[in-house]
Amino acid sequence: MEYLYHLPPPPLPPCYLASSPRFRAFATTEDGTVMVAGGRTPLLHMWDLTSHQLMKAVELPGGVREVRQLIFPPHSWDGGTSKLLGVLAQDGVLRWLDMESYQLLTQTGSHDLAISHAHSSPDGHYLAAVSESGSVLIYEISLILRKINQSGVPVVKAKMCGKENDSVPPNKSRELARARKRRNGADRGQHTSLYKPAILQPPPAHSGETREVLGGARELDQRKLVAVLKAYGEYPAKYRAFIWRSLLQLPGNHASYSSLMERGTHSAYANLHRVYPIRSQRLGRVLQRSLSALAHWSPIFAETPYLPGLVFPFVKMFQNNQLVTFELLATFLTNWCVNWFDYFPNPPLNLLAVVENCLAHHDPSLLQHLISHNITSHHYAWPLMSMVFSEVLSRSQWLRVWDHTFSQPPGFFLLLTASLLTSSHSTLLHCTSQDDFQQFFHHPPALDVGVVIREAYRMQETTPPEIHPEKLLGSLVPLTRGTYPVFNKYPKFIVDYHGREREKIRREEEDYLRQRCVCGGHVGAVERVVPAFEIFKKRELGTGGIFCPLLQIDCTDQLLLHV
Repeated sequence: MEYLYHLPPPPLPPCYLASSPRFRAFATTEDGTVMVAGGRTPLLHMWDLTSHQLMKAVELPGGVREVRQLIFPPHSWDGGTSKLLGVLAQDGVLRWLDMESYQLLTQTGSHDLAISHAHSSPDGHYLAAVSESGSVLIYEISLILRKINQSGVPVVKAKMCGKENDSVPPNKSRELARARKRRNGADRGQHTSLYKPAILQPPPAHSGETREVLGGARELDQRKLVAVLKAYGEYPAKYRAFIWRSLLQLPGNHASYSSLMERGTHSAYANLHRVYPIRSQRLGRVLQRSLSALAHWSPIFAETPYLPGLVFPFVKMFQNNQLVTFELLATFLTNWCVNWFDYFPNPPLNLLAVVENCLAHHDPSLLQHLISHNITSHHYAWPLMSMVFSEVLSRSQWLRVWDHTFSQPPGFFLLLTASLLTSSHSTLLHCTSQDDFQQFFHHPPALDVGVVIREAYRMQETTPPEIHPEKLLGSLVPLTRGTYPVFNKYPKFIVDYHGREREKIRREEEDYLRQRCVCGGHVGAVERVVPAFEIFKKRELGTGGIFCPLLQIDCTDQLLLHV
């Protein structure tokens, strides 16, 4: 095998002379005219494969010490010139470069969500990246390509040329020739050259409409999302998970979440499959891990009996991304459920009073009917709230309701509870017994969820400020970045007492099972020896001997035969 040609080695500037490039990442454009190489220096070298000359060198921004992978996503719109280049550095961040202006457009991944390898789809629409934590991330490259048309004047100009050509002025050509002579040793080992790599500038600051969340994902403009939601009634199912993550501003604290997961299954949920059986074993394990992480985060969530039913719909939706599941649940519990545990283990009386006040203002006749039949807010509001409407709505209706709930302040959740009751005004007026009310609150007739949502928005605008739920709950407070906030808004002495009692019961069960195993071992030893004893007895009787055995079990569970 013979090689056709070799590419000239790149000269290095003085600051990089001590280290060899050691190229380990290569990529060629789709038309095969340009090759880019990177290695153990923060430099990219570009060769023209038609003239076999070194064209340019680009110096990556600060923080990049090594290039691990280069990606040219295929396009059909640029004729195969591959104007977009992805550079994966040692810090796990994939930086995107515009090959025409040599401008840093944006970056994918972060130090918390480091990427180890990436590959683009054959059509160039999507990018699949494997993070160092083992998760697979899918990105849409078209969002990155839009920035190419937005880039204005190039940040840098073409720097290093392989040889003089017509575009280089004569005086500049003479300077390049003299520089080559000096570089080849004319100055007794003095390394000097006109090598000036193109220095990439950081991307322009983002406008107020977007910002970085969850390892590089864009947070969408909430005002525009609400406008879309009111126009269509719900978010697109394809983008619903991404929109929810953006609305809740999930931080993506991988290190903090990993420390919670390392503690293993919490003792409160060790037997979750018996208390809350689920047909899918995989979904059951995800639910158990999510509940255990919440219990390790705050002790109150180990003592909340209704928590599995509350979090299950969210876990089922985000079961493929457990970090997002935990952070969504933590955001929900610290905002929508922040006052739920003030009267633990009793229901939140203050929030139930808010729902009752809203019902009294907007539908006093229905409230009077419920009171006359001894139906309090513990019966008509708390079952709906503690199960987050999952028992009264179908899956599509539930998703639509939570599209609106996450797009509004936390108090909107209480307005939806009151709205669901007022929207069933005529049905509830025909309920006269306790059984009728129980049947409705757990298995209601078909509901028009659109009417429920419109009624909740009407209540939001017409409820007096003194009884408005937003007065008590306020606005959304996202989770902090880096580490999760402390959640201690509960009566600590009651939770500690419940924890001690649960631990005491657990130890008693372990002691009982241990004693049962010991007794079972004694019985098994007797059952194994008795057949042998019968055979031995028959042999003694057959030989005319006298046999009088004594059976004894010693402390080491061994059966002794004394003759």
